[in-house]
Amino acid sequence: HISNVVRVLGQSGHSSDPARGVNAIELMHDAIGHIMQLRDSLKARYHYEAFTVPYPTLNLGHIHGGDASNRICACCELHMDIRPLPGMTLNDLNGLLNDALAPVSERWPGRLTVAELHPPIPGYECPPDHQLVEVVEKLLGTKTDVVNYCTEAPFMQTLCPTLVLGPGSINQAHQPDEYLETRFIKPTRELITQVVHHFCWH
Repeated sequence: HISNVVRVLGQSGHSSDPARGVNAIELMHDAIGHIMQLRDSLKARYHYEAFTVPYPTLNLGHIHGGDASNRICACCELHMDIRPLPGMTLNDLNGLLNDALAPVSERWPGRLTVAELHPPIPGYECPPDHQLVEVVEKLLGTKTDVVNYCTEAPFMQTLCPTLVLGPGSINQAHQPDEYLETRFIKPTRELITQVVHHFCWH
C-alpha cells in the first residue's frame, strides 16, 4: 500500500490576467487524467482472482487547491493511494506512478512532486496451503477468505508465518462512528486460544 501526496506548484496572480500566472488546478487536472489512465492500466494488466476486487486499486481520496475565486491557484494537492496485489513491489508501484506523471513533469519542469503521506506497506500473502491456514480453517469449520486490506502482516511475515483474523467488519472501517460488535469478541478469543493450544501443546 502506498499513500502519496501529489503536489503541483503554480504561479499566483489576479484572475483577470491568466497569462501572468500558472494555474495549479489546471495542471492537477492534467495530472489526474494521467493517474486515471494508470488506474485503468492496473485493472487491465494485473489480476489475482482470490480477491473480491481482483486488481490493484487506486483511489483519489482528497484534493485541495487555491484560496479565492479571483486568484490564479498557486498550489494544489491530491492525496491518493494504491493497493497492490501480492507479488507487486513498492518499487513497481512508485515506478508506475512516476511514469504516469512524467508527461506533466516534462511539460512543467519543477512544478510537480510526489511524496509519501506515510511509510508504504508491502503486499502480503499467506499461502492457502500453509499449515497455519489449514489449522485455522479446521477450527473454524470454514474456508478462510483473501482480502485486500492493509495490516501489519507483511512485517510480521518476515519473522514467522502470519494469518490475519479477528473480530470486526470492513463494512464499518474508516466510517463515521466506526465500531466493533462485542458479540464477536468471545468467539475470537476462543479461536486464538485454540490456535495457541494446537501449536504449543500438540
